[in-house]
Amino acid sequence: MKINQVFHHYSKWEDYAAGFYGYDFEDYQFKHEMSKELLGDEKQFREVALQMIESWEYSCEHNLTDPSVNKIAYIGQASCCFNHGSPSELTKKAWWEIPEEKRNKADSVAREVLRIWREKYILKGSLWAS
Repeated sequence: MKINQVFHHYSKWEDYAAGFYGYDFEDYQFKHEMSKELLGDEKQFREVALQMIESWEYSCEHNLTDPSVNKIAYIGQASCCFNHGSPSELTKKAWWEIPEEKRNKADSVAREVLRIWREKYILKGSLWAS
């Protein structure tokens, strides 16, 4: 699917304001464990990811229209940042510490959330949007 990339200044990015790109590992162990827990729980991850795409309009638009971004990984990392303030680097570390079966399920959830975001994004401003 071809979507034109949308750019927003980083000052509008909700993920930036939440510390997504930071290296502040305050409460490291807590955030690390919370990331593993969230990504390992399909139901909870789906709920948080759906809240994140609704709340982080500019960050999602900027990142999910960028052809160079791994959108599935972004949804997982952004959801952890949205939920408990985990920087992306810390979430990446936690990702490799959950079982492969749970990683595969998390990827499926992220693909579903991406599909939902794309449907809303593509329909935004159209007569068929809800």
